[in-house]
Amino acid sequence: MFWQEYSKHLSSKIKMLHITELVDKYVKSGRIKLGMSAEKITYHDPCELARLSGVIREPRHVLNNLTTQFVELPENKFNVRCCGGGGLFKAANTQKSLDIARKRIEEAEKIGATTLTAACPSCYETLGQAAHFKKSNVKVIDISEAVAQQLEQ
Repeated sequence: MFWQEYSKHLSSKIKMLHITELVDKYVKSGRIKLGMSAEKITYHDPCELARLSGVIREPRHVLNNLTTQFVELPENKFNVRCCGGGGLFKAANTQKSLDIARKRIEEAEKIGATTLTAACPSCYETLGQAAHFKKSNVKVIDISEAVAQQLEQ
């Protein structure tokens, strides 16, 4: 939200980037170097980041520089399935929200992912809770945390 709103009002003074865009830029320029993992990692596209802002390519480029086994979830990119936590839905219907998120966790399990990354605090929280309640072996982390874990000195 800040990214979209501030860009409208401050575009002539400051360029706003989402963290995935910034990390992608730094990886491409060599400013940061990431170690490669063989961990099977997937990515959940946040609704607003993907659909409204069109940030699709950057997180995938970053993840492909983190792991040799990046796998796509079904219903991704512009056709992403909601995590269940957007638009205050979680506050209005907590159980249905977790049911939706649980289905997303089951999709990650089905494709064999050990880690599910998200680039939105709401997605991270909702998917993380669903994984916890489901007692899933899929670890849910923010994409910036995945990057931090693979930074080379």
